[in-house]
Amino acid sequence: MTLQEATTEIKAIIDHFDKDNSPYDEFDVACKLKSLRDNRDGLDKDAFIAIISDEYPFAFHEYESDSPWGGYFGPRGRAGNISDPDLNLINAEMIKHWKKRAQELQHPRLLARYADAIWDVTKTATSDRPDRVFAEIAIDAYLKDLKNPSKSIHKIRRLRRAMQLVLSIGKVDRKNIVKEAYFALEDELKNEPGCKNQLFLYDDLYALRKKMFLSDQEVEEIIYRLEEHF
Repeated sequence: MTLQEATTEIKAIIDHFDKDNSPYDEFDVACKLKSLRDNRDGLDKDAFIAIISDEYPFAFHEYESDSPWGGYFGPRGRAGNISDPDLNLINAEMIKHWKKRAQELQHPRLLARYADAIWDVTKTATSDRPDRVFAEIAIDAYLKDLKNPSKSIHKIRRLRRAMQLVLSIGKVDRKNIVKEAYFALEDELKNEPGCKNQLFLYDDLYALRKKMFLSDQEVEEIIYRLEEHF
């Protein structure tokens, strides 16, 4: 596969997901892109780099703590000194490509991952400091994506990440939006059959009530909702 052929197929995949309103998750995007480089004879180096430039943001594993890269994202798999995704292949040119994607795409699920990858991985990969505007893009995209079809566990994960980003950049206005989103999502999910994540409001928001500037009334509301589950 040549670079030109890879670029055409990558564009088709990204365009498809950018217009897709089905409840796909980030790893679906990674797998579709990875299929371009699997079992392909004659895949040249430039084509390989082009593919992973779009695959990697969706292939990253999300670590609650102890990421080998020191942030939120990290490799999905490791074997000795080899990891996948490979941090050594992420450079300024790849991050420049992510910036272009984060400014041209429409679907918040795509926007969030490109922007979050820029914010979280840039310093580790290149020693450059990322522009906080990409943290803000990621926050807004994660919150907007809550309105799209998705499994409850993924909605909670994305909202949780939005709160982490808000706390990392200290945006008071977005703290208020995140708080509202937590209560709204709990309302949405509390009667969902088989939902095993009913305590996320307490586990996340109440645990960080001081940092998130929760009012006494909001704290009481969380406790009241918690008691309703028992």
